[in-house]
Amino acid sequence: MRKLFFIAVLLCSMATVYAQSKPKGGYLGKRFIICAEGSYFPNYHSVKDMLLSYNFQYGGNIQIISGRFSEIALSYNMYALGAHETYRDDISNANKIKGYQIGLTYRKFRDKKGGLAPIGKFIDMSLLYHADKYTPSLTGVSPYMGTELELSGISAQIGFGTQGIYWKRVVANAGVRFGYPVYTLSVTGGDSFNQDYPEYMKERLMLKDIFSAYFGVGIIL
Repeated sequence: MRKLFFIAVLLCSMATVYAQSKPKGGYLGKRFIICAEGSYFPNYHSVKDMLLSYNFQYGGNIQIISGRFSEIALSYNMYALGAHETYRDDISNANKIKGYQIGLTYRKFRDKKGGLAPIGKFIDMSLLYHADKYTPSLTGVSPYMGTELELSGISAQIGFGTQGIYWKRVVANAGVRFGYPVYTLSVTGGDSFNQDYPEYMKERLMLKDIFSAYFGVGIIL
C-alpha cells in the first residue's frame, strides 16, 4: 500500500507541475518523449574493481516538454547488485540485491550552452523511490537462517548530460548522475545472529547511487 501511495504522489506531482506551467517549447509541435535507458555503476572495493567490475540498471522514462528550456520526466528502472564477495568475505555472490526505482525528474536545458528543449546540454534534478529485496548467501558452513531482507527508501540525484534529435523523430541522450539516499522508509527481515546484513544492504544501495553513467534512446511524439 505504501508503494502505491508513493507512486500516486509522484504521478500527481508530475501532473500538477505540468498543469501549472505554461509550455512554450516543443519540437515541431511535439512535446512527449518515450525513452529506453541503460546505465552502469562500478564496484568501489578497489581501483581494479572500479575499472573492470560493474552493475547495470535498465528501464525507461516518459518526458514532457514543459517549457522552452525544461522537461519533466517520470522514470522506472530495475537493477541487480552482485559482486558481494568483493565487499565482504563472508557473503558469496550466489544471490543479488534486486530492486526497482520510480523517479520524478526536472530537466533544465542550459540556454547559455545553446540548449533549447528538447535539444542540447542539460542538468537533471531527481527524487527517487526505491524498493529492494535480498537473501544473503554465506560462504561458511552455516547457512543463512533469516528471512528475506526488504528495504525501501528515497534517494536524490543530480545529473549532467546532453540530448539530441535525429531524423526528426529519434531521441538520444547520455550523461552522468551523482546521488545519495536521503531517507530509509522501512527495513524488514533478517537474521537475529547476523544483524548487520541490513546495514550492508544499505551500504550497497548507497554506493549504487553515488555515481552512474547512462545512455538512452527513444522517440518524440
